Amino acid sequence: MKKYVVAFAGKRDLYQVPLALYEDNLLCKLKTNFYAPDKESIWYRFLPKYLKKGHIDGLPKKAVDSDIKSLVALALRKFFKLDHFTIDYYIVKSLSLGAARIAEKNDCDLFLYSGCGLWAFEKLPNKKKVLFQYHPHSEGIKGILEKDYNEFPEVLWSYQNEIDTSSNEDPRIKKLNSEWKLASHIICASSFTKQSLINVGCDENIISVVPYGFSKSTEQINIRSEKNEKCKFLFVGQGIQRKGLHHLIKAWELANTKNAELTLICTRIDPGIKKLITENTNIVLKNKVSTEELNNFYYQSDIFIMPSLVEGFGLVYLEAIEAGCYCIGSKNTGLPDLNLPESVADICSAGDIDSIEKTINNGFKKWENDELDRESIANHASHWTWNDFRKGITHVLNDLK
Repeated sequence: MKKYVVAFAGKRDLYQVPLALYEDNLLCKLKTNFYAPDKESIWYRFLPKYLKKGHIDGLPKKAVDSDIKSLVALALRKFFKLDHFTIDYYIVKSLSLGAARIAEKNDCDLFLYSGCGLWAFEKLPNKKKVLFQYHPHSEGIKGILEKDYNEFPEVLWSYQNEIDTSSNEDPRIKKLNSEWKLASHIICASSFTKQSLINVGCDENIISVVPYGFSKSTEQINIRSEKNEKCKFLFVGQGIQRKGLHHLIKAWELANTKNAELTLICTRIDPGIKKLITENTNIVLKNKVSTEELNNFYYQSDIFIMPSLVEGFGLVYLEAIEAGCYCIGSKNTGLPDLNLPESVADICSAGDIDSIEKTINNGFKKWENDELDRESIANHASHWTWNDFRKGITHVLNDLK
């Protein structure tokens, strides 16, 4: 069986895909813009802390080919505030062509993340071409966002800043949106992402779904046993249209939440959505919190809720479950793919305020009736680790003809 060249920009999925292939002797090279030296290297000691994160134990530096040109482009974008899309387009093109050169030289196949597939797939049509579609396809979800905006115009800021709703006829966007047509097989992390590809005409038989995992805490987590005086709900994510925060706030106002509070932790929030929060709704908005503070919010909360309108997966669900939080998410996420029992999670319809209200009330009743077993909930997190994800990836590759 031939090995694969993997390509993506940044620390995509914490390097779990190339690590999976390396562990199974399927990796030729990872092509990326930066990868830190091995920890034993003298150079590693002199790296700033944020660059040291560009590395994962188990994947040695020798297995990676760094793309200096794309790294320089990234630095120029940051320091000179250049157009993000133009620079990002240059970066993924450089990585894609670099991956093609490696594959051609070593007679390897291609396993490329979406955005990095196009040029390599065009250049090497006879190779096995695996595409990892980590976000829902923009053309496959455009109608969802547009319909929602027409119904809830308060999300104007989010909607206008979405590349997936852009009316821009930029040929570069159109070109990138067509890369899936060149793939011989596609892997997604959720059935919702798979459906977005089917919506634009992709054959469902060439798509596999491998749900993400997560890194279990290295520290012993003491699951809280005592009951809060109020039922504490928690939302963690950007306060934008695709996260469904406007639906959550509206549903919260309708729900029976007199003895409950909702904390929203948002690194940024749509001004129109922020205006929906009134003083009498028991909603607390937090902006930036430290990792320690965030972990404490998970620990102190009873129910985690994120009814996303559009979500590639939603790793925060697994983080919340590990802390013992009951989870509520929408059908348009990776939560349904985890096949969790109703004692651990509940699924609402995306964009449906009545459905979200119902799940809020159901969750509150479970809390009220002492039906939320935090320890039992936390145990389910161990079923979805990064190790499980890596095994799923190599299983798909080994099954390909």
